[in-house]
Amino acid sequence: MPRNRKPFLCCVAMGLLLFSVAGPARAATPSETLLPDTTVGFISIADIEKLVAEFDKTQLGQLMNDPVMKPFVDDLRRQIDERRSGIFDKTGLTIDEVREIAGGEVAVGLLEKGETQSQAPAVLLVDVTGKVDKAKALLDKATANLTQGGAKKAQVEAAGVQVTIFDLPDDGQGPVLQKAVFLLKDELLIASDDVEVVKGILRRLAGEQTATLAGTKPYQQVSERVRRDAGEAMPQVRWYMQPLKYFAAARTLEDPRDRPTGKTLLDTFQEEGFAAIRGAGGHVDFAVDPYQILHRTAVYAPKPFEKAMKMMGFLNAEEFTPPALIPRDVASYTTFYADLLAAFDNFGPLFDSLFGEGETGVWEDVLESLKEDPHGPQIDLRDELVSKLDNRVSLVTAYKLPITTTSERMLITIAASKEKAVTAAIRKTLQNDKEIRKREFGEYVIWESLPPAKVAVPAVRLDFPGVPGQPARGGPRGRAAQPEENPLFPNASVTVAHGHLLIASHYDYLVEILQQTDARLSLARTIEYQQVAAALEKLGAGKNTMRDFTRVDDSFRPTYELIREGRMPKSETLLGRMLNSVFEADKAGTVRKQEIEGSKMPDYEVVRRYLGPAGAFATTEEDGWFIKGMMLGK
Repeated sequence: MPRNRKPFLCCVAMGLLLFSVAGPARAATPSETLLPDTTVGFISIADIEKLVAEFDKTQLGQLMNDPVMKPFVDDLRRQIDERRSGIFDKTGLTIDEVREIAGGEVAVGLLEKGETQSQAPAVLLVDVTGKVDKAKALLDKATANLTQGGAKKAQVEAAGVQVTIFDLPDDGQGPVLQKAVFLLKDELLIASDDVEVVKGILRRLAGEQTATLAGTKPYQQVSERVRRDAGEAMPQVRWYMQPLKYFAAARTLEDPRDRPTGKTLLDTFQEEGFAAIRGAGGHVDFAVDPYQILHRTAVYAPKPFEKAMKMMGFLNAEEFTPPALIPRDVASYTTFYADLLAAFDNFGPLFDSLFGEGETGVWEDVLESLKEDPHGPQIDLRDELVSKLDNRVSLVTAYKLPITTTSERMLITIAASKEKAVTAAIRKTLQNDKEIRKREFGEYVIWESLPPAKVAVPAVRLDFPGVPGQPARGGPRGRAAQPEENPLFPNASVTVAHGHLLIASHYDYLVEILQQTDARLSLARTIEYQQVAAALEKLGAGKNTMRDFTRVDDSFRPTYELIREGRMPKSETLLGRMLNSVFEADKAGTVRKQEIEGSKMPDYEVVRRYLGPAGAFATTEEDGWFIKGMMLGK
């Protein structure tokens, strides 16, 4: 079993386990009124059976139930069962067994770590109305398995209720659940790894304590904003988190051997004002006619912002039609409006924190060097380039056939109505750079990054809790951090054309974009884009800060094909590099073993007919952002 325990996996694994209740029937109590105000992550399913039934109605559900997928689905279930984490390892229970006893809401919460706790507590609440006998039988099985596994059983009284506690033995494979605490109370299962958490829930059930998740302002703000859009209908799935607090709590669930030794991105975000994002949450529903999937998300981030958080100046606008230069065959297209000059002006603190090694003013030194160094480009980056750009930014993804580890193509476009000024600034910045070569394609000058002498798969260093990683500037685990060359686009090509600054991942893709001159062959003219745009408008899109269009079948294809062929660990796609960071090998420079067995996956042409287009929009509001999106049928 791998040593790494992912954030909610441990909670869910423990949670979806120990249920049973005895006593008179009760009116179901919403879980957010039982969870404490220290809850930093929460997910709730109103009715598992209904959720499964609605999912099965979607084309995704039909795909998973297609006989051609059965060998892969069965093998995936086997792998999940073999890799059970936390308390599942000790009880021998399966998720399917747990599902059978849920008679109402199932909710899992992750709580903030207290001063006397070694790990952030997790808690599970399950309504087993009408299935008490099945729950008791499953509880007996869990008890027997725990006892046989060496757990020591004890009982304590809490709020007049007998609470069963198991002290769990260490399995020697990293952090484990130290205790399993569960009790039976009025057709409600309460399970946790902390007895004090259980006692608090019992007091709330008795009406003796009011410090609840439902009573916190961030939760109220997020819930009210989503409800205002969704109406009173009960969503199939609800979720909520306080982002930075959640990641900090999740970090405590990691194996200490896999934790970074230096300053992490989480530390940096805490310091630079991103705690202003105080809450985020939403609803997810399946088979809501005419949508396969419908989701809503609210982000509560009240102003004023401080430090680098001031970069988050997203603007609402009305024009989102893709420009004619965007070809029709892209996999995804996302466009948004941001105050680029404000972002540039407030980037300094973040840059200093990431690369300044504890010093401040490093970003200002960089800008001054670019401007004053006689051997440099002598450019005022702010006034000569950034101020000449417009505020619309777009990201395009595509891929090149046949699918290989280097098939992915990406393009960033920034609107530049002052095209001549931007062209001059780019030339001034890059013309004397020895790692950049000048190329010409027709009337356009393209500045291309020279490929490295030794081609290697660059890793994207992510260092969020729950993800094994490095200090913010890289460096081997346990060693001092060292600067690391790791560009997002290692072979980037840049030009200015058609009123846009264009930054492509590959020279050949930029040339392809420049050859797109017929508006009739652009993305905006395709039926799929128009279908998604119309669906978004029906959902309420209007004056927004972001719109997204995704051909799910095309976007998913490179990942699917590489997994099927067992080559995902060698992928140079953005997703591939992220996965290589998440599942990195123990030794630097070695290729990780693919976690998913792909040999039983069917040909992709079987899969893609189930995957329709998707879209979303986001709106900047007074105290945060609201996001809404959907997936259509094929």
